[in-house]
Amino acid sequence: MRLLKLIGLAFGASLTLTTAGLAQDTKVAVAGPMTGGESAFGRQMKNGAEQAVADLNAAGGVLGKKLSLNVEDDACDPKQARSVAEKIASARIPFVAGHYC
Repeated sequence: MRLLKLIGLAFGASLTLTTAGLAQDTKVAVAGPMTGGESAFGRQMKNGAEQAVADLNAAGGVLGKKLSLNVEDDACDPKQARSVAEKIASARIPFVAGHYC
C-alpha cells in the first residue's frame, strides 16, 4: 500500500506538468505483450495496472481526478512497440508502465 501511495504521489506530481491534468479523467497506460509468446506476462501487467487504477480510484483518485486505463499491445515486437509508444505519446498520456521486452 505504501508503494501504491508513492506511485500515486509521483503520478500526481507529473500532472502539474501536463495538460492532461485539465481533463475530467486522467489517462494512464500499460504497454506490454498482450498477445504472442510473452502474453502471460502481459496479462500480469494488465491485471496489476487494473488493480492499481481501481485502488487509486476507490481512494478518491489522484488530486481528485479518477484514472482511466489504456492497455496497449506491443506483442514484444520492436516495430509494434514503437508504434504503441508513439500512440501513447501523441495522446499525451502522462504515465505509462511498460514495455516488457
